Amino acid sequence: MISKIENLPDDTIGFEATGVITASDYEAVVNPLIVSKLKVQSKISILYHIGPEFKKFDLGAMWEDAKVGLNHMRAWNKVALVTDSPKLKYATKAFSIVMPAHVKIFSNKDIQKAKEWLAS
Repeated sequence: MISKIENLPDDTIGFEATGVITASDYEAVVNPLIVSKLKVQSKISILYHIGPEFKKFDLGAMWEDAKVGLNHMRAWNKVALVTDSPKLKYATKAFSIVMPAHVKIFSNKDIQKAKEWLAS
């Protein structure tokens, strides 16, 4: 499941992933929030918290995540990934090479630092 993280700066959208993430999570939560925010902001920052309750992304969710990233690639200002998953950290580092945004990875214990970095 993906839920919205509240109380972030106006140009920032936050998501928290728990359990198993599916394509419908992106269709119901992620995509509408991004499209809505981009109607009022030309550049946005993303906080993506994948905490200890996270289990996995199904194939549909991985596809939707890639589509979101590619469809809005020029809209990203900063992207903060907060996770303790070595696989997700590695994948994010690899993909960040082609992203025109500032990407930074934080451990779960440093979520407040991620929020501060996004606000700076």
